[in-house]
Order: sequence, then structure tokens, then C-alpha cells
Amino acid sequence: MTSTNTIEPPAAVVQENLWYPELGGHAQAALARRICRACPVRAECLDYALAGADTWNGFATGIWGGTTPRERARIRRARKAAAA
Repeated sequence: MTSTNTIEPPAAVVQENLWYPELGGHAQAALARRICRACPVRAECLDYALAGADTWNGFATGIWGGTTPRERARIRRARKAAAA
């Protein structure tokens, strides 16, 4: 469902469970991250996640903007330190 006014990110056409690999699902996470590399809205997706969209029951989950929860935690800490 694309139009001249919208860009459909690759994430929209891939199975949803790919973005939420099970603990230890390194191959699945790697595939999701490869798809993210070419996504035209990767930066926006990452910003959305960093704003809290990646959090479920207090825990960061899934692959957002090509990053893992651990990577996003590092980004959050670095931004917090830079703002201090």
C-alpha cells in the first residue's frame, strides 16, 4: 500500500516476528538488521524506538532502526550523558 506521498519501509512487508527474535535468535536478528540497512526510514524508526516505542512492560524489545535492545540502551546512556 504505497502512494506517491508515502514510503513503505521494508519492515512493513516482512513477517512481524522477524523483528522480535527469541533470546539467542542471532540469525533472525542478523537478518532483520540486514533488512534495516537498506530501509529509507531507518533513522526515523530508531528515533521512534528511542522515544519509548520499543518498550513493553518496562523492557526494550525487538529490532528497531537496525539496532538491538542492548545497542539502544547504549545510545540512550550516551545521549543522557551528553545532555548532562
